[in-house]
Amino acid sequence: MELPLQQPKSRMYRRPLSSGLIQCSKVEACSLKDEDQYLGCYRSGDRNDRALNVSQYSIQRFEIWKANSNSGCIRECGKHGFTFAGTEDGNECYCDNRYDYGRYGRSQHSCRTQCIRNNDETCGGDHYFQIYSVCPTGKYEGTGNVPNCENECHCKVLPCFYINGTCQDGCAAGWKGDACNANCKVNNGRCQHQCIENKTDEWCSCDEDVNECDGEREVDYNQDCHGCQNTDPGYRCDCGEGFIEDNSNTESNCIDVNECERGLYDVDCHTCVNLIGGHTCVCNDRYVLDFKRIRERCIGTVVGILFVFAATVCAAGAAMYFIKRRE
Repeated sequence: MELPLQQPKSRMYRRPLSSGLIQCSKVEACSLKDEDQYLGCYRSGDRNDRALNVSQYSIQRFEIWKANSNSGCIRECGKHGFTFAGTEDGNECYCDNRYDYGRYGRSQHSCRTQCIRNNDETCGGDHYFQIYSVCPTGKYEGTGNVPNCENECHCKVLPCFYINGTCQDGCAAGWKGDACNANCKVNNGRCQHQCIENKTDEWCSCDEDVNECDGEREVDYNQDCHGCQNTDPGYRCDCGEGFIEDNSNTESNCIDVNECERGLYDVDCHTCVNLIGGHTCVCNDRYVLDFKRIRERCIGTVVGILFVFAATVCAAGAAMYFIKRRE
């Protein structure tokens, strides 16, 4: 049943909308500025995938000591870390963090069901959510009792995520940071040292070291850096065996050591062949690689050893023969 517009009463904040909703109840003392929080009346969707999926509470008819209100629903969703709150069918409260709450469509005239035991406002409708952001536009959770909405965020699309102020579509012009709140004019841009205005980037940069190693390989530090160590400024690379650090370019990275050119190979390696991260050997006839030494030297084969032994025996026999003949 559609209710007629309620007339504003004392101690009640009322903002007329095209849907005729009264957004704040005198029960909650209207401490929340609903004009910054009301998002609209949206179809709730089906059972398996609702516009707001997390049920916070449902007040039953026999619970005569309970009353529903939009600000009460907002408060409960904020306590549990959600960004959006919505009342439905007069007695229910739902929460969520998804920004696509409008995927089933919007209606300006479908959220007209009176809040249960609260004649001062409406709480959604049949299969329609009356949806609010937990914090006013540009605000998110601060320290202290939840929700207090003390901190500011500066997103391209508001509201920001309630818990940490992150933005779904990036920062507005002139702002940067996880919560888009870095600006030289606000808390020194959250810089420890000097904050430098950069008109090209439309925000500020901190005159201090940036830890590239906390970032992403191939983005914040070289992909050929085996282990990253932060320095001020820049970073250094820890390189694995067979590699050395190369600082000849603008950024540090690890390059292969050519052991063959540097003579860094075993004396029993007949011909040195460089490999990425190491080297191997090409052996002469009757020699093979010593696999116990990571293929970095040559050792004689059994056939080779027997050939040498036979040659030695034959030489010794011939020598004895010539000695006897001379006697």
